[in-house]
Amino acid sequence: MENNEYLQQLAEKWKNGTISPEEQIEFNQWYDSFDDSLLEDPEAQESVSALKDRLYAHILSAENIAQQLPIIPSSKPISFWVSIAAAAAIFMAIAVALIFLPPLKNNSGNLYSQQQDIKPGGHKATLTLADGRTVSLNDLKTGELAEQSGISITKSKEGLIVYQVKDGSQSAGHPSEFNTISTPIGGTYQVVLPEGTKVWLNAASSIRFPASFDGLKERKVSLNGEAYFEVAKDKHKPFKVSGNQQEVEVLGTHFNVNAYSNEGPIRTTLLEGSVLMHFNNGPSAKLKPGQQGTFNRGKWNIETVNVAEVIAWQKGNFVFNDESLSTILRELERWYGVKVDYSQVPDRKFSGVISKNVNLSKVLKMLELTGNIQLTLEGSSIKASK
Repeated sequence: MENNEYLQQLAEKWKNGTISPEEQIEFNQWYDSFDDSLLEDPEAQESVSALKDRLYAHILSAENIAQQLPIIPSSKPISFWVSIAAAAAIFMAIAVALIFLPPLKNNSGNLYSQQQDIKPGGHKATLTLADGRTVSLNDLKTGELAEQSGISITKSKEGLIVYQVKDGSQSAGHPSEFNTISTPIGGTYQVVLPEGTKVWLNAASSIRFPASFDGLKERKVSLNGEAYFEVAKDKHKPFKVSGNQQEVEVLGTHFNVNAYSNEGPIRTTLLEGSVLMHFNNGPSAKLKPGQQGTFNRGKWNIETVNVAEVIAWQKGNFVFNDESLSTILRELERWYGVKVDYSQVPDRKFSGVISKNVNLSKVLKMLELTGNIQLTLEGSSIKASK
């Protein structure tokens, strides 16, 4: 490999915990960069994916490194960097052993082959304007999408939806006019709100906001699902995120809110600045950078968390740190648009990292190989068993 020395340097940084977020993503995606073009022999092209899968199985059978897989079954929380270092070790092994492993057969005696598969999600969303018009944002070209009450709504070359006051406009929007951007299952999207705040929406989420914040004393939006915010600073107008009886108030900060209805209490995680959390006009709590707050059983629970894990979705990765299999499968439901039969899901926990840009089969294979479980994909449904 021409980049072997560079990959070794990244692996060393990973092991020491000094790798940058950009390098982390690059190394994580390296494994997925292998494709059929790596082998010129037409008869050998099919075997690239199978060889990688075989390598995982051979590694699993070796007792001394059986736990060094990208997704690791765990009985207690492990360091994020420990799981990354383990993944790095395996990725380097792939580079060396990919072509030289003997065939590995499954229980039926046939070579392990990829069957049906589901592609990952992508940038998909729908914009609903104040007058009821809807605009699909999936395949729109760069340029103006719509105009309402002096506000120009455009799609930038980076794929962002941007709200701007049109030149010469006497009245930019009205406080009673609201827009909504919604992502479907398997969709994410980015938007720049009228006052400059940047929002990243996760899958199956929506945000409702005024077409303009002019004339308002506060910048208030409503959220369902999960979103990451980089709030534009305005000391005169606090920014508020509301949803499910909870409200987060900020002046200028970076934070993440997980408000999925099937994920328990709302989780607010602060990366920069400060936020004040309220619950149904009741008790309040303040977060410091690196802290996560949840309201449960009448009180606020504040704990220090690894923020890199919390916003991994926004960087294009799945990161699991002692996560239950049920929680992982719910994430897969939202990203791949599948349904899961939870009736036989074993009580197992996993730690590890994998790109969100891979097909579903790769995630399921890793979970199977490391967790002594069986995950069967039938159409768009996943069945789990021990």
